[in-house]
Amino acid sequence: MVAVRTRDVEQAQQEAVTASRAKSSFLANMSHEIRTPLNAIIGMNHLALQSDPPAKVRGYLNTVSTSAEMLLGIINDILDFSKIEAGKMAIEHAEFSIEELAKGVLDILRLKAEEKGLELMFDLDPELPQALIGDRLRLSQILSNLGSNAVKFTDAGGEIIVRLRVDSKNGSVIRLRGEVQDTGIGITPEHQRNLFRSFSQADATITRQFGGTGLGLAISKSLCELMNGRIWVESKPNVGSTFQFVVELGIPDEISTPAKPALPDLKVLVVDDSKNARIILEGMLSAYGNLQVHAVHGGSAAIKRLQEADADSPYDLVLMDWRMPDLDGIETTQLIQWDKKISHTPAIVLVSDHGNLDLKDVASDVTFAGILSKPLMPSVLARVLKNVSGTELTAVKSTTESDVEDTTCADQLRGTRILLADDNEINQELMTEILDAYGIEVTTANNGKEAIAALEKGNFDGVLMDCQMPVMDGYTATTEIRKQARFKDLPILALTANAMDQDRLHSLQSGMNDHISKPVNFDAMIETMCRWIKPRNANAAESSGSTENRELTAPEIRAQLTQISGIDPDVALVNLAGKIEIYWRMLKKFPASQSNFESQFRQALEDGFDAARQAAHGLKGVSANLAITKVSNEAAQLEELCKNEAPVTEIEAQLERVLSELSQIIQQLEQI
Repeated sequence: MVAVRTRDVEQAQQEAVTASRAKSSFLANMSHEIRTPLNAIIGMNHLALQSDPPAKVRGYLNTVSTSAEMLLGIINDILDFSKIEAGKMAIEHAEFSIEELAKGVLDILRLKAEEKGLELMFDLDPELPQALIGDRLRLSQILSNLGSNAVKFTDAGGEIIVRLRVDSKNGSVIRLRGEVQDTGIGITPEHQRNLFRSFSQADATITRQFGGTGLGLAISKSLCELMNGRIWVESKPNVGSTFQFVVELGIPDEISTPAKPALPDLKVLVVDDSKNARIILEGMLSAYGNLQVHAVHGGSAAIKRLQEADADSPYDLVLMDWRMPDLDGIETTQLIQWDKKISHTPAIVLVSDHGNLDLKDVASDVTFAGILSKPLMPSVLARVLKNVSGTELTAVKSTTESDVEDTTCADQLRGTRILLADDNEINQELMTEILDAYGIEVTTANNGKEAIAALEKGNFDGVLMDCQMPVMDGYTATTEIRKQARFKDLPILALTANAMDQDRLHSLQSGMNDHISKPVNFDAMIETMCRWIKPRNANAAESSGSTENRELTAPEIRAQLTQISGIDPDVALVNLAGKIEIYWRMLKKFPASQSNFESQFRQALEDGFDAARQAAHGLKGVSANLAITKVSNEAAQLEELCKNEAPVTEIEAQLERVLSELSQIIQQLEQI
């Protein structure tokens, strides 16, 4: 009897394992199938936004972009939940910069907060080490989940504060405390008990009003526990919420607390109408030890403080908030610089919650030493302080270090030759357009077998390899490529919609250098490519810029297009994501590809109506793509006659109309 029960238990366990594997496999496959078209949607939309579309169209495209990113977030949540439920969620242990982590999270939240009119602040403990050891991606995921919820449930005019603190420290182990505080709708005690359960929000009403899967907090809870920590919430209805978590991370041997730059004795005035913003900025400045820091709540108070201090102990630097109720930062700065009672005018840096604000966008009669974006990072603030010298300040540009790195990275890749193996034509087109914009030459292959053949014929600096392809998949192709000694060091990067951890591992085991997930984050893709791919021809970039066969500029192309009748460039450019250079290249190829249409059609007609229909269909499709409307319309009628097996006399008459329009457009293109 006991043996039977034991067998039943073992069988039940085996069935449960099998069911779990089947579910995980199903979710992985579904993730792949959804990510592939989503990659095209996000990618083509990205290209369209780069084409300087009209304001109304840009609004539509931004909506598409936001919706696609939301859909990707849902897919990722479901996939993560599946991994956690199956016990397959792995936590990495790699060194990362705590400030770079914060920058990434704040970049995600900044735009959302700005759109809702929220004040976003960041408070970093000065005692935190510069670098930590742990899973940066999962830590970022927790903070992004909490921050996105805070934005979602906080009304316009509210505040959100992201804090990172040292909870405790023991040798090479640190317990990091994260907090996301908001002034939102708050949560009742009875609803707080359900917050961290899967597929639940505070209540059904909130779910309907704000949307969401209810997985974000459940995933965050599991991730905290995987990092030997926990997560909890303190909240009051109509007052706000503070979500807090503690996780365990490592400290690299050579890293200690951040080294403070050597600074002169400076007197700094912080001007901000937000009490929390003043407290945070005062704390960041006071951490340097030798600074005299004071703060006031508005423009009028700032002017008064500067007047009072002018004779005995003037201020060296003012960090001026832009948006304030009594006097805004620009108005306050005007009054300070015109005020005869302030003879020692301090350097004034405008602190803006608009990241793209530039000096040319503010009043021309005001002198700012620089403009910084909220929330301020300690490293950015340190650069400002280093530049202070007496009452002068070198202008500070509000770009990040990553902006500079992206430019250098793009320059590095310019002129490289890349082999792209992907069986999806849309993905091929998308990736070719994206890489072409970086000056990268792309050759495509439809499967692994074709990729191997292409490598035999040409020299490439790297390979972007899809994993799931017919004939030969990317894993097999990479294994075969690595068998040849000359391809031992060739960079091969997986470019795939397979997002599971085992897919990444499979890629590395087959011999690939790295893994780029679809839908593609293009900045991350270029960064990954830079890490591995170096151009063999060091002069490729220079030679590509030779003036001997110079490509026309966009304005020059537009001028040429106005000379051609029978085309509608604006329609074609919508289909080509606004890439006018690509449209021009395709137009130039049209005469050579279609000049023999008459003989091809007549030969096809001899073979039967269906062959003739296909020939007419081909001309119709090419002409429609290029918005050669008259040719396309006439070819469509010819196709219809062939499809209906109309009398030959009718087909011949329609053919003449097609050839008349076709010859006119070919003649114009050949002349230009």
